[in-house]
Amino acid sequence: MQTNGFRHLTGVLALLVVVAAPALIAQGAEKGTPGYDPAKEITVEGTVQALDTIDCPKGQKGLYLKFQTQAGSVDVHVGPISWLESLDFEIEKGQTLEITGAMGPCGGKEVLKPRMITRGNVTITLRDTTGDPLWSRRWTS
Repeated sequence: MQTNGFRHLTGVLALLVVVAAPALIAQGAEKGTPGYDPAKEITVEGTVQALDTIDCPKGQKGLYLKFQTQAGSVDVHVGPISWLESLDFEIEKGQTLEITGAMGPCGGKEVLKPRMITRGNVTITLRDTTGDPLWSRRWTS
């Protein structure tokens, strides 16, 4: 009797896998980061007014900027400081930068999430074209 119960449970689990697998695969195939819409990318040029650190997932410290453009002030959530350090890219108050990214939610407010940052003739890439952070690949591989 116990064997029949085990077979029944095994059959139910197999059915769940067959039914759920296509949905999970489709969900995993969607690229991008929630809150980052590549179709809404903008490029802004301006000056770094202030820098701050914020807590990020996985215990990382993130870099947060107050960025002044001709149109006004923009909050920018750059990404983990350790990632910027690995790229040998420093951002300082008063620097002029060009930032390409998309506005999205972070910490309860709308911020610019950069895909690329250019300082002079140096450009770093922080996200792929779908908005996925490149640093997350480093930490998961």
